[in-house]
Amino acid sequence: MTREAQLKTLSLPNTGMAVITDIGEWNDIHPLNKEDVGKRPALWAQKQAYGDKKVVYSGPLYQSMTKQGNRIVLQFTSTGSGLMAKGNGELKYFAIAGTDKKFVWAKAAIEGEPCSGVE
Repeated sequence: MTREAQLKTLSLPNTGMAVITDIGEWNDIHPLNKEDVGKRPALWAQKQAYGDKKVVYSGPLYQSMTKQGNRIVLQFTSTGSGLMAKGNGELKYFAIAGTDKKFVWAKAAIEGEPCSGVE
């Protein structure tokens, strides 16, 4: 719920968001890696404030969802040159919820370019 509220702030003019969940410690919300934390809002400023069209300033942002049989296909914006998973490429810890808001684990895969399909 907190992340969704943070994402909604992007509808305000001249706002940006730097997600750092991938560079922090598992047991502390304050990452030791301050340099990479600082680079992310700097990339946003380079793109938004200074108009650099070449910089990738955001991670993937959810755009839409469609059902295709027993699959759910998600589309994202801000994918740079495409989506990828760290490590062995397998997506882990992916959960989905229906209107009942009860989350269940789901098998997920990156398909296509540069948007993603998830089943």
